[in-house]
Amino acid sequence: MPALFCLTLNEGRNLACNLRFCGQYEDEESGLFYNRFRYYLPETGQYLSPDPLGLAGGVNLYGYVPNPVSWIDPFGLVGCPRTNAVDKIPLSRNSARNLLKNRGLNKQIQHDTINSFDGQIYASSGRQGDIFTITEYTPGSASQVYVTRGSAGVTSAERRAKLALPPNNSASYEGKVALTRDQILLEGKVAPQLQWGADKTGGGWQVVTAGGKYSGATKSL
Repeated sequence: MPALFCLTLNEGRNLACNLRFCGQYEDEESGLFYNRFRYYLPETGQYLSPDPLGLAGGVNLYGYVPNPVSWIDPFGLVGCPRTNAVDKIPLSRNSARNLLKNRGLNKQIQHDTINSFDGQIYASSGRQGDIFTITEYTPGSASQVYVTRGSAGVTSAERRAKLALPPNNSASYEGKVALTRDQILLEGKVAPQLQWGADKTGGGWQVVTAGGKYSGATKSL
């Protein structure tokens, strides 16, 4: 956040005013801004404590509003309105692994999921009702953990290659699934999986849901 949004540039000594952004009151002793449910740190432009909703409130657990000129957060709990654009936040592999760990997944699944990505992994916010494409060999055969934003290819061979699918997935069927609840998604470029064949070159774009149909995170349409 730019410094002009964070610190007081001029302090009048004749008249004290502890009011800051809407809903904030400055504690002169600590230098923190009291924001009802959370404390705001002006030097960083972020909250001092994490969002009590955890990742359900967004990827940045300490973030204030995007632009305090046009946004307010008087209680420290306001979420962002939904837009048609998909905001993707780059994550380190360790952060992505911690997210999977917090979902109760074992180390092998964490490892396999992280290694299914080639390069940067992103976190995005999935909303209940969001629709994705599932690529499988028969309707209902896939776990719905791995989905895509639209078709991954015109032919089944192209889909198998771009998504680097295992031998038991012929990619002959494309269906639709919907998210059953709000959730944090992981997405990024598909890594090659040449152990499954020389044609499994990857390069497509995949989205990892919060457990697919087995955790009740998705449903077939």
